[in-house]
Amino acid sequence: IERRRVVEDALSVLTERIGKLLENYEKLSAEKKQLIEANSALENRVKELQEHIDSLEREAEQLRSSSKGTEVVQEKVDSLLSRINDVIGKE
Repeated sequence: IERRRVVEDALSVLTERIGKLLENYEKLSAEKKQLIEANSALENRVKELQEHIDSLEREAEQLRSSSKGTEVVQEKVDSLLSRINDVIGKE
């Protein structure tokens, strides 16, 4: 009878520990799912931000190109005005 009680007590302890392990497993599984979802949302946000950065970099390059073209035009206009003034000054 004593041996049977020891076995029953051991089984009871094991059953309790297995129950706690299952609870912990369920909690960890739920936390893992939340982390995966949060990670996915962050990856999407990073992708959106990278696309926005790429767009801004293209726009900046277009503005740089445009300003260079404007500088060249301004230099030509200044040169023409200078030549016109030279011609007017000679007459």
